[in-house]
Amino acid sequence: MAKRRRLARPHQSQVGIVPPVWAFCLITAGVATVMRLCFPIAWGEQETLASAFLAGDVRAYHDYAAHVVAGRRFDNGVPFHPPGWAFVLAGFFRLAGFDPLNGSPADPAILKAFVSALSGATVALTALLANRVAGCGAMLATGAWGSVHFGHMTLGTVPSNETLFGLAVVVVLLVALRLHGETSPAAGRSREYGVAALLGLAAGAAALVRAEFLASCVLIGAWLWWIRKGTMPLRFVSAYVLGVLVALVPATASNWRNISAFNERNAANLPGPLPRFAPVTSYGAFNFAIANHQQSDGGPNNDHPLFETASPEEQQLLADGGLNLAAPSVHRLYVDGYRIGLAWMVRNPTDAAARLIEKARRTLGVLAHGVLFDNFPAGVDGTRRRVDLLDPQSRVLWPVSLALLAAGMWMLRSGPAAWLLYAAMTTLALSTLGFFGYVRLSAAYLPVIWVFQSAAVSALAATLPMPRAVRRQPGLAVVVLMIALVSLSVGSLGLTRGVDIDGPRGADGQVIVDETVRISGR
Repeated sequence: MAKRRRLARPHQSQVGIVPPVWAFCLITAGVATVMRLCFPIAWGEQETLASAFLAGDVRAYHDYAAHVVAGRRFDNGVPFHPPGWAFVLAGFFRLAGFDPLNGSPADPAILKAFVSALSGATVALTALLANRVAGCGAMLATGAWGSVHFGHMTLGTVPSNETLFGLAVVVVLLVALRLHGETSPAAGRSREYGVAALLGLAAGAAALVRAEFLASCVLIGAWLWWIRKGTMPLRFVSAYVLGVLVALVPATASNWRNISAFNERNAANLPGPLPRFAPVTSYGAFNFAIANHQQSDGGPNNDHPLFETASPEEQQLLADGGLNLAAPSVHRLYVDGYRIGLAWMVRNPTDAAARLIEKARRTLGVLAHGVLFDNFPAGVDGTRRRVDLLDPQSRVLWPVSLALLAAGMWMLRSGPAAWLLYAAMTTLALSTLGFFGYVRLSAAYLPVIWVFQSAAVSALAATLPMPRAVRRQPGLAVVVLMIALVSLSVGSLGLTRGVDIDGPRGADGQVIVDETVRISGR
């Protein structure tokens, strides 16, 4: 019988006795979920969908899911938002008996509990991924850090699409690793083709949650060809592509029909028909143009030069987050946004480079996040930009986090399995540089970042002096630490926490929560 190939783990440090992988992952899931369940209690946010630290697209996805449950058309049938999270949320609405459009509103506390469970599972599966890629030491570091990470906890209490996306990315990477290191020649090719098709299905599903993952779909296909070169790579890639198509074709066909119907209903009002081909959303061109122009600041905005001549009614729609596709300026950006944005970048390379740097700076703000409910040691003072996650004012952790990330990426550079992680990081970079710099988006990719960082932490820990008991049983030591942290956090729920939010104010004198605001802890 042929022996199963084992996945190579570059630079794996030597560790002592550790608990079984499955046991540690279960403990991690439990600790991470409890921390996320307690986070809204700590900040008094049990009854609100959003958080003081993250608004995101919560309201849009809540309304999208509510329309799905009620069988109604959302956004006039135009696919402004990826459907993946909305349909998962709609399924949960049905299970819980929620029907917001028909008198049965969704309970925010129950929604937050659902998202917390997804987030806790993400941390546990990321620990498993770290074990597969970088060894037991990295698994322990990932589980401990991820369970109490402030940014990921915040993300894991708000029903926006980033939490499901992070989970989907980890699942895709784990399935892909099955093709790299755990298949057996004795099992025959049919099983491997099945895994390749499953990988495609998972990758396509992840793209339905966030459209930029389409870039990862292409990169994973190239990776699959690379690792299977000499062993009929075309068949493996074909099976993978088939899986991707199975996931994407239904959404593409539905979008085609809905946009066609929209064009017919509004033929007399639109300057021209909207493009009907949209595998996930049709919003990319508009966002690209909004992200790349002379007045752009690195984040979402509504101040494109084409809007300067817009009517007051159209400007009010833009200020409210709406779009009037009958307006020539909006329609032009929606249809020709990629060409308009690229033309500006070519004509203004210096300004374009400055925008790219600013986008990257904003996105890397996630590396400044600390741990526990109070974001120790950075604190909760900082900036929350439009639909984004808190960007801490303190950068005390930023250099260390960035150094660990860079070290981990360097250490794992020679491992074919790690190139899957590079594919995900490339997707994050392309999305950030092409569109907006979001702290919340990089927080969605934290599982990948943690694997790199934990590889570096594991290697560093092997060189540091430690008590003999910790050296002999590092797994037990980490589990004790995790339980101590969650116990300390639960015990602190009685403390009074709060924040002051200041920023642009509306006519009623209240802070406009969907604008860039300043957050200060009190």
